[in-house]
Amino acid sequence: AAGRYETLHGYFDDQPAVQKAIAARGGAALAPAMARLGFDARAGEPALDSILRSELLAALGTMGDAKVLAEARRRFASLDGNPAALDGPLKSRWLGIVAANASAAEWDKLRAMAKTSKSAVERSAFYTLLGNAKDDALAKRALDLALTDEPGKTTSAAIIGAVARRHAALAVDFAQANRAAVDSLIDASARARFVAGLAAWSNDPAMIARLEAMAAPLPADARKPYDKVIASLKERSVSRPRIKGEVAAWLKAK
Repeated sequence: AAGRYETLHGYFDDQPAVQKAIAARGGAALAPAMARLGFDARAGEPALDSILRSELLAALGTMGDAKVLAEARRRFASLDGNPAALDGPLKSRWLGIVAANASAAEWDKLRAMAKTSKSAVERSAFYTLLGNAKDDALAKRALDLALTDEPGKTTSAAIIGAVARRHAALAVDFAQANRAAVDSLIDASARARFVAGLAAWSNDPAMIARLEAMAAPLPADARKPYDKVIASLKERSVSRPRIKGEVAAWLKAK
């Protein structure tokens, strides 16, 4: 149920009023389980409770649940006095919620954490999270950061990929406008897959024509990643309006 509400919420990123209605209904449906589990693991709890807690936080965080966002921000702020405040199995989940809903100050703090991290794995994860911001301006800052030496090549590519999840057109525009620089971040054999993969997150039917134009001059083998994404976007352009219509009718009937 958590995953379904989260998915449906994402379908209406162009209709804030419907998203709000889905968030309200989803929040009401999931709140009892979240209250039962609490935000922290309990000694000896079943493994499935741990999994469910993480999934509930992900869904409620994505839908902007006020209690979950407030708790994520409280825990994030507590890092100032206790660098280990977020340590535990849900560290990446809490950071993901903060990163997605980040203010400029929170984004800057996460970047500072990435800069100073002693762990290469953690450093890469923090930088990649910067690309998850819903805010357009912060997404653009993440893309600009990706073309500096600060994150490192592999991580820079991951940042661009993260931006595409919520800002597909922005990421594709950026990759095309900075083609040589972006290509330098990726192995030659993976470049076509990378750009096509950015576009794969798009919900705009206009992206289909863009990809077809990009793929047209390529040899057959190089076209395959584009063709696969084009087919997926064509299917989505048919199924998505139908699903959105059914969901809107369901919400109205309730």
